[in-house]
Amino acid sequence: MLTEKGCPVYRKPKSLYMSERIGYCDLDCHCSGCEGDLRYCGNKDGLKNYLNEQRRKQGGTAPEKRRVARLDVDLPLEYESELDSVNSGAITINLSPKGLLIRCIKDMPVKTKLKVKVLYPEEFSFNNFEAMAEIVWKGEHLQGEWSGYQYGLRLTQIREEDLQKLMIVLMGIPLGNDDSTKIFD
Repeated sequence: MLTEKGCPVYRKPKSLYMSERIGYCDLDCHCSGCEGDLRYCGNKDGLKNYLNEQRRKQGGTAPEKRRVARLDVDLPLEYESELDSVNSGAITINLSPKGLLIRCIKDMPVKTKLKVKVLYPEEFSFNNFEAMAEIVWKGEHLQGEWSGYQYGLRLTQIREEDLQKLMIVLMGIPLGNDDSTKIFD
């Protein structure tokens, strides 16, 4: 962590017209009297976000803010919305025992209930687990020429056997008789 006077966005004054006690904060783009001492920072949340972003850019990881960490995956998903009874496809981006992030082209409102089926490789075929989920947030997603939506889903109901399958995917437990066959290394 940073030392007492180690703020990375504070610059000492270079002008003769400025007091030596007033410097410049690159984060807020204004004069600052903190002298680089983090105890007197007026924007601690902004500084924390800036440092996390810098860590991400340098290949490090930012601290996980979720209560349950998610596993990044790239798995196909089928879903049926309560709005219509049509099966549609999506991609699972990450998942946890509590929820998942998906991307698809269909526009659906928050609080929509879905029946989801996530497919995952098992030996030389696919297996799946099913659950009921609810959309808790949504956002537009652009990737290259593809545009669609990104949804955060909260799992609301899952059978015990499907929960065990989900945990197998999350833990990367070998799925066949061969101990070398794992979903994730």
